Amino acid sequence: MKDDEIEEENNNYRIYSLGKGQAEPYVVDVLVSNESLKMEVDIGAAVSVMNEDTYTLLKKKLPNQELKESKIRLNTYTGEQVKVLGQLKEDKNTSVKVNMLLEKYEKVFHKELGTFSGPKAKIYVAEDASPKYYKARPVPYALREKVEKELERLQEEGTIEPVQFADWAAPIVPIVKDDKSIRICGDYKVTVIQAAKLDSYPIPKAEDLFATLSG
Repeated sequence: MKDDEIEEENNNYRIYSLGKGQAEPYVVDVLVSNESLKMEVDIGAAVSVMNEDTYTLLKKKLPNQELKESKIRLNTYTGEQVKVLGQLKEDKNTSVKVNMLLEKYEKVFHKELGTFSGPKAKIYVAEDASPKYYKARPVPYALREKVEKELERLQEEGTIEPVQFADWAAPIVPIVKDDKSIRICGDYKVTVIQAAKLDSYPIPKAEDLFATLSG
């Protein structure tokens, strides 16, 4: 089986963003069990996946790569469930190469906050919108110390900064993560979101995309 055969098969099932002017997805060559596959980069995905047809093509050349039962449940961005047929065992050679890439581009993958140098985001607010100021909500005593430390960390890295006066203010929502650390979120649905002009273009469902591709 040649690489271009896999690529041709993948092209029949690749999903692109809909709408005019949308850029094509960023595709890279990924080595899977010593076979090169072209895969779309999705920084929001929790796992790497391939469709059944691509796996079938790989299996012809790699008969020992059998699927094992997987308890992973996958959902699309819009909440639809994706059926998982199984998962492949970890490829040690691939893992070594991934670690080499992580070491080579260490600055890209460091834990500290990075800096986005692209265009600035804009929030369009109705001209007659009135500023909304909400006082801080009470924080449970068990979380106060962790919340204070997280706020101090965010200030030290430059994510937030103290102000003396403000017309707009949204309350924070402390989220307890699996490792018991705290993530600080802003409850902007009571302030800016109410006054912002939002893009109401509907996101297509996965079923609709697959139906379009298969048709």
